[in-house]
Amino acid sequence: MVNSKPTVVFIPGFWHTPEGFTPLSKVLEKEGYPSVLVNLPSAGAHPGHPDFSQDVAAIRKIVTELADEGKEVIVVMHSGGSVSGSEASRDLGKKERQAEGENGGIVRVIYIGILLPKAGKTMFETFQGVLSSPDLDSDFVIDQDQSFHVFAEDGTSTITDGDTRFYNDLSAEDARYWSSKLTSLSLGVGMSPLTYEAWKYVPSAYIMPLQDKSIPLKQVRQIVKEAKIEMVFEIETGHSRTAYGAQPLSRPVQGVGASLDAKRFPSSILRDILQGIPDEKPYPAPQRFWDPYTPKPPVIVSEPVKVPETSTSRLESSAVPLLSPALDDREEAKTVLYLAYGSNLSAETFKGKRGIKPLSAVNVHVPAIDLTFDLCGIPYTEPCFANCQYKKDQSNSPRTRDYHKTRWHKGLVGVVYEVTREDYRTIIATEGGGSSYKEEIVECFVLPKGSKTVNPNPSSIPFQAYTLLCPFNSKDANRIVRPDPNYAQPSARYLKLITDGAEEHNLPEEYVNYLHGIRSYTVTTIRQKTAQIIIMTFIVPIILALFGLGKIFADKNGKLPDWLANAMRTLFRFVWVAYDRILKDKFGDGERTIERKGIDIEEVDLDKRWDEKKVSLL
Repeated sequence: MVNSKPTVVFIPGFWHTPEGFTPLSKVLEKEGYPSVLVNLPSAGAHPGHPDFSQDVAAIRKIVTELADEGKEVIVVMHSGGSVSGSEASRDLGKKERQAEGENGGIVRVIYIGILLPKAGKTMFETFQGVLSSPDLDSDFVIDQDQSFHVFAEDGTSTITDGDTRFYNDLSAEDARYWSSKLTSLSLGVGMSPLTYEAWKYVPSAYIMPLQDKSIPLKQVRQIVKEAKIEMVFEIETGHSRTAYGAQPLSRPVQGVGASLDAKRFPSSILRDILQGIPDEKPYPAPQRFWDPYTPKPPVIVSEPVKVPETSTSRLESSAVPLLSPALDDREEAKTVLYLAYGSNLSAETFKGKRGIKPLSAVNVHVPAIDLTFDLCGIPYTEPCFANCQYKKDQSNSPRTRDYHKTRWHKGLVGVVYEVTREDYRTIIATEGGGSSYKEEIVECFVLPKGSKTVNPNPSSIPFQAYTLLCPFNSKDANRIVRPDPNYAQPSARYLKLITDGAEEHNLPEEYVNYLHGIRSYTVTTIRQKTAQIIIMTFIVPIILALFGLGKIFADKNGKLPDWLANAMRTLFRFVWVAYDRILKDKFGDGERTIERKGIDIEEVDLDKRWDEKKVSLL
């Protein structure tokens, strides 16, 4: 007999292991709910992970496999594990999968004891923002010197007072036992920005521990209220005991909890959430409580681009020398083959922000060029953007050190989209309209389906595609060349678009691992944060205005008029001159993450995956 009840997936919080969920999972399994306890790769890892990408991938793998079996999934997230859990839930909701003709998926997310970060914010930023609140809960006390943490040089942290901070509601003996199960935290996980607020798209519930000593309840209530979580329960437990303990429920404070008995246990609450309770909200209740619904239609984020594979005949038609799309009037040239390698790999950017509707796509290898991050962006916010360089040209480029992002030598890996001419015009216009990138024709080789590695010397028949790059040796490129072009690090936001896109298109595992190994820029001092605010306040609005004008004045080929292109170049040159002469000395490095003592992290241990500064933690 097939089990019709949802499978419960438990995700542990920062410093915790799945073992803490074992008692609760056993109770639920007796009720007929299968459960899975997730071992997060970053927990206890040495050196620490640079971000939450491996945790997100581990969670997605488990949930996707369950959903592909047609199973409904409840994701229960404790504390800091909620960030990776929310991020991993993107496009795995039952409604989203049904829209794609697939069965199964997430039908509810349940949060326990967490400050929910907003999209674009990290867990650490959210916590620090709460601590700086003028109306901080007066009952909340935290050691200002952060002495309850022990930091390690490998980018990890351990807790010294877990028995009193996390298990303060247990007996001393039990508290010591469960505290001994805590492990190290990879700091990079807490510094990874959230991009998907799962509670907006999947029915949600929140369990609030009233004896929690690790987060301020007043601010938690406000955050949960703003998030519009559908069900909220307050329970008389500490931060971690909620996962398995037994204490009476204080009161149901929102939504369907009004019908609950006054004395409940954590396991009882979860059982009731899973089994279904009459909903007293004014909008219709589903037949089963875990069936997906939302009070208001959510704003749906762009889903991964799912398009047919480009036909062999279309690729063969591009096996001969190409003309510019503006000049090519052949029948097969009614569409354009465009090579993407940066943020345009991601559906969020390509299909969402740019509004491109690709007709087909194919994964390719371009051995003649390499991926670089040497296109200047904006210091303190987006220090650099993806670019590519011909291998033959790089011998004349400025000498550079060995960086993580320069360690791939097998050529560029990307995706060739087939797009309409009109969409290609949009791509040109939204990529600066010729003010930075230059249109080039490159020779591409189709990657074998399912390939995990990249052959540096492909043997398949090549075809040609258009791409955008900014070469070193181009008199009309008008590029800004830094003393060390590879010194700058891309922002975590930008880098994530590239890694997400690579995973969406199933690019070779070898190449995806390389992308995940690239280190991102992180602001680590108040001075840098001040500079970031200055840039965001006075410079970014001007840049956005110029890009807005670009959409208006771009010609039929997407190119900007000379006056506007020159204005853009002048503004970026001004920003970097100001940075070199004033901002860097006064506010610190705006291109690379620097550790507390001013040591460049690339120099500490080139094999370490952690690239973030040791910061004040939760």
